[in-house]
Amino acid sequence: MGGGDPAAAAASESAAPATTGDAAPAVASAAVPAAAVAPSAPAIPDPVAPWVEAAQTRRKIPYWAVPVLALLPLWAVVYALTLDPPTPTEPGPLELGAEVYATNCAGCHGATGGGAGAVPALNLVAEHFEQPADMVTWVALATSGYRAAGIEEYAPGVAVGPNLMPPWIDSLTAEELMSVVLYERTQHGGEEFDAAVWEEGWEESLSALLPMDKVEEYTAVLEEWKADPPACPGAGATLSSASSSHSASWSGSPSCCSAAGTTALNPAPARSPSMRRAHRPRRRWSPVRHSPSTTSHWRRSRS
Repeated sequence: MGGGDPAAAAASESAAPATTGDAAPAVASAAVPAAAVAPSAPAIPDPVAPWVEAAQTRRKIPYWAVPVLALLPLWAVVYALTLDPPTPTEPGPLELGAEVYATNCAGCHGATGGGAGAVPALNLVAEHFEQPADMVTWVALATSGYRAAGIEEYAPGVAVGPNLMPPWIDSLTAEELMSVVLYERTQHGGEEFDAAVWEEGWEESLSALLPMDKVEEYTAVLEEWKADPPACPGAGATLSSASSSHSASWSGSPSCCSAAGTTALNPAPARSPSMRRAHRPRRRWSPVRHSPSTTSHWRRSRS
């Protein structure tokens, strides 16, 4: 029992210190506390541009508005298809007459109808031509036509004269010629439109010198005026011609339009139909009847 194997004892002794040496450092390391971790500083955010901040903070479009905005093009198409085309507006007889006068007549007779030099004023047209048909005939044929017919006076005591007024029978349509006669009698002559006055001696006067096709055209215009009498536009309306710098504005007087804000030179007072009939002679003056030469050949050649 006291003896043993010396080799086994030496091996056990050598093994014991190795085990003790390995465990001691482990105990020492476990006894030392871990170092404290320093807290990290908060990150500074990048600056935001003002426009980006405004976009982020502004009110957003509500969701229900999205389909409404999407349907706007369709609504626009439907709305455009339901619109009626604009109704074309045509000038009335007095408006058309003002345009024709400004374009073709004001150069000689003046914008206010006062005339210039040997060119007569138009303030007495309703007295010189008591029947509008005579004035229509004179404007259509003018100086050359009356001279060819051997007529020396176009009104009582008013000679055809040396001044050459151009004929407008071919230059103006029937509506234009009739309208400018109406405008001159209304604006410069102070006469109100009266269908009965215009009809008196109408066909007799026109057919005496004018061809029948023109007589029919002028008569057709008069029939339209009888169905829808010409009336002055509302006060303050302005008339202008695209081809002329002259313009005419309307007032509410019997001479219901004044050119370029001025009044006609010595306009004749407005006369009612009863006054005109009371002062009209029983046998009216006619350039054909008072012509020293016969006009039968002229009438046949013009027809």
